[in-house]
Amino acid sequence: MTNSRTMRVLQAAASMLVLAAVWQIFSLFFPHFLFPPVSEILSRTVNILITGSLLADVLLTAARIFGGLFGAFILGSLLAMVIGQSRTAENFIAPVLTFFQGIPALSWVVFAIIWFHGTEFRVLFIMVMTTLPAFTFQILDAFRSMSKDLFEMTMAFRPSRWTLFRFLIVPTIVPGILTAWKVNLGNAARVVVVAPATNCCASNSCSTWPAPWPGRCSSCCSCWWCSRPSTPSRPGPCATARCPSGRCNVRARY
Repeated sequence: MTNSRTMRVLQAAASMLVLAAVWQIFSLFFPHFLFPPVSEILSRTVNILITGSLLADVLLTAARIFGGLFGAFILGSLLAMVIGQSRTAENFIAPVLTFFQGIPALSWVVFAIIWFHGTEFRVLFIMVMTTLPAFTFQILDAFRSMSKDLFEMTMAFRPSRWTLFRFLIVPTIVPGILTAWKVNLGNAARVVVVAPATNCCASNSCSTWPAPWPGRCSSCCSCWWCSRPSTPSRPGPCATARCPSGRCNVRARY
């Protein structure tokens, strides 16, 4: 068993070394903004780990990922149990989840900005909606893949509900749950990249978007997501934002 695990680790390390070597070769022939050298990637990674503010951002991103995945997993497990127990519930819920599964993540970002206030709740909403269908269907399929013969043999001993759940259902669905987590973890890592876009405000974080307004202080800038103009009847999302530096009294108007 130990030798097998060691072999898997060595094979995984070898595959990553091959990937790094191929990446380094590409960096010699392409611009560095497309394929940065491996040394620069490692240097930047170490810098992130030893810089407190950058490490805090990394931990915040990880918390967003796992918070959204945990919420989607709990809700998906409940929906899977309901669907597994009732064919009528499946007829109502499954089409909705299938429809949600076809909505792009960027569309959920737009919905979150329009519907909700607060960055963290928006991020949680996006993460849950993009991973909920996969969790539900994968857990449901794992439950339905349970052997009927094994189920009937277990029921011959007249187990309680808790005993049946603990000794038959859980061992059956755990592999499917682990697969669901692996798949959704990759999806969530890609979706969380757009999470900062939901932070719709006039702040220094907007400096990576359009240039500061002429005649304003350097801290006044236009957030890309708030580019639509305000009207008295329909104010923009950032219509009440003020200059974050306090050096100018102009109210931001988008």
